[in-house]
Amino acid sequence: MSAFRGRPLLMVAAATVMLLVSGCSATIAPDPNAAAPGEAPRAGESTPPATASDKGSAGAATGEDPAGSGAETTTSATGSVTAEEHRAALAKTVDQQLTCGGGSLEITEFAVRVEVTDDCDTIVVTGSSVMVLAQNVKTLVVDGFSTDALVAAVDAVRVTSNGSSTTVRWESGTPSVEDAGFASDLRLSEFAR
Repeated sequence: MSAFRGRPLLMVAAATVMLLVSGCSATIAPDPNAAAPGEAPRAGESTPPATASDKGSAGAATGEDPAGSGAETTTSATGSVTAEEHRAALAKTVDQQLTCGGGSLEITEFAVRVEVTDDCDTIVVTGSSVMVLAQNVKTLVVDGFSTDALVAAVDAVRVTSNGSSTTVRWESGTPSVEDAGFASDLRLSEFAR
């Protein structure tokens, strides 16, 4: 507990974010007038795909949105969303597209949504309230507050002691994970390829 003595404001902010996010949910209820699964639509009815907006609540009806982007993800009649569809929905919310040329990239901005369009050796996030949508990354280091990242694949994920309220999802692979942060959620995406 002595590690948090100099950080009461950080603790209050993290607790507030956790309380706000934990109360969010979405539900998709079937239309009681719709045809049963496998049954043709009734005369005059259509069966559009169900949609729900995931305002950052992990695991909501359309699946997690690691960035809290509010991106709307459309589900098929079976309720499945592909990794490509989820990634495309998140890509529509980005503020900037960056490249690393296969090397290293540091993201220092505050409250920004970034798409890294090529594979990187290392991505370091030191900014706060950052959403990162990346391709294949050898090492992802999070050293900022409230970072949300979705990577296609990653070999190593490292969250430093400054990395609080961090969410990282990877679509494939089994990276090594080193987590010294507070309130981290690091795991395979439910939209894994």
